[in-house]
Amino acid sequence: MTTAREARFEAEAIWAAQGIRAYLAERPQAADTRDGIIRWWLGALWCDPRAVQRALDRLVAAGELELYLLPSGQALYRAAQNPGVESTS
Repeated sequence: MTTAREARFEAEAIWAAQGIRAYLAERPQAADTRDGIIRWWLGALWCDPRAVQRALDRLVAAGELELYLLPSGQALYRAAQNPGVESTS
């Protein structure tokens, strides 16, 4: 059974994924960290970073986003160059 809290969390992850897709549809060369995506792509300082991370993880797993680790250890996300092919370079 799904609790109201879990349902809100899932709804926020779905909302974030839709926002990320929309942002990249207009700016296909964009790339940013999770925190940058929250602030600049989604314009949502109030959202739960864990829900956005869930959306990012799902988009990477689906091959829609590519994940790159920066020398600092931060993850950088961008639109997949070959959609449908997972990348964790």
